Amino acid sequence: METIAAYMAANPSMESFLANPVMEEKQKKDVLSKLGKEADFHPFTSNFLNLLVDKKRIGNIADIVEEFENLYCESTDTQVRARPFPAPVPPPRVGDAPPLFVRSATKN
Repeated sequence: METIAAYMAANPSMESFLANPVMEEKQKKDVLSKLGKEADFHPFTSNFLNLLVDKKRIGNIADIVEEFENLYCESTDTQVRARPFPAPVPPPRVGDAPPLFVRSATKN
């Protein structure tokens, strides 16, 4: 479900395509099938998406995914926190990194 949410967030036109009542169900299922193959969806997920198309609920996919995540976290006693990413680490400068190999000045 996270994959679907991420794909919808990255492609807002996909959500409007699926919600469009003028588009044929077969076209919607074909697009979802291709997405499922690319993302390697479990067969249950693909069947669930097809069921949403059949019942004309696929337009609510964003809300459904959000509620699924909430129910899943509740049932598994999981908390999801938004955590800010740390500031990016600058690349090392030439003089900063210690040498990997140090030659010995003495000979045996």
